[in-house]
Amino acid sequence: QAQSITSFGNIPVAKRALFASYGFVMYIAGFFAPFHLSTFYPYPCINMELHVDMPLPPFYYFSFWIALLIVAVPLYVTYKKNNNYFRIAAFGLGFFLANVIFELQFISSGMAIMADRYSYVSFIGLIFATTFFLNELIKRLPDLKVFTLILIIGFTSMLAYLCTKRTEVWLTGEGVFKDAVEQYGDEASLFYKALGNYYNNNKEPEKALDWYAKYARLNNDAEVFNDMGNLYKSIKDYPDAAKYY
Repeated sequence: QAQSITSFGNIPVAKRALFASYGFVMYIAGFFAPFHLSTFYPYPCINMELHVDMPLPPFYYFSFWIALLIVAVPLYVTYKKNNNYFRIAAFGLGFFLANVIFELQFISSGMAIMADRYSYVSFIGLIFATTFFLNELIKRLPDLKVFTLILIIGFTSMLAYLCTKRTEVWLTGEGVFKDAVEQYGDEASLFYKALGNYYNNNKEPEKALDWYAKYARLNNDAEVFNDMGNLYKSIKDYPDAAKYY
């Protein structure tokens, strides 16, 4: 496990802050609009260790300011409006941040910049604040009660459907690995190897070799070369087996 934590000196503090800001913004975006979810969210380069000096995509630089606005605007507005509203907003955002902060990758752990499964408890804070303010809206504008309730029912029904469909991805290892590949391609090359291992274990050498080859195109991995050698030997392709050995 210790090997999965990137040395703090390898990545500048400023870039770590951008990673954390990006994660903060995207977790909140995923709470309100859970689309384009993935079983794996790679860093914005194929190999973070070899590309620490590469500029990040533009959104990473904007995300720092977006994160500040997400926190500052609700607190400022509620502080000016009502002291109780301010406490609710502060609690909701504070609960979310206190729980999600360990997943914001300021200290990079593993190869993923985000992980949806670690955000669920954090979302309790956002659910609490959102529910409170929706209820306040209905109380203050009773003429909009039916319309608001229809929107809430429609939105939660959509979430229920998306959740049901999303669970299908997690039924098999093959589904988990292919989901990451479909979303990110070469940036999720780790899952090329995972798919190779999956098909190798399921006695499907041709499929295993295909995914191993995609992985080997991007990574120098002796374990994969050895597995490929074994697979070519199993189908009696001795020249290619010798090459990979």
